[in-house]
Amino acid sequence: MIRLFNVYYPTRTLVLLLCEALLVSGSFLLAATYLFEDSYIVLFYENGLLKIIGITALTLLLSYYSISTNRSACPADGRSISASFSS
Repeated sequence: MIRLFNVYYPTRTLVLLLCEALLVSGSFLLAATYLFEDSYIVLFYENGLLKIIGITALTLLLSYYSISTNRSACPADGRSISASFSS
C-alpha cells in the first residue's frame, strides 16, 4: 500500500495506471516519430511533448470516469442479461 494525499492506494493500482500511461504516451510518441521527419523539432520546439502528456492525462481520466459511471448498465443480480435472452 502506498500513501498518497492521506489515502492508501494498492500498489498494483498505481502500477496499472503507470503502465497504461506509458502505453498511451508511447503510442503517441511512436506515431509522432513515424509521421514527422523532424520529430525532435515537433516534440520539443512546437510543444508536441506537452500536448502528448495532456492527451495522455485526459485519456486516462476519461477512461476511468467512463468505467466508474457505467455501473448501472449491468446490475449485480443479472436481471437485464436474463431478460434479454428470454424473448
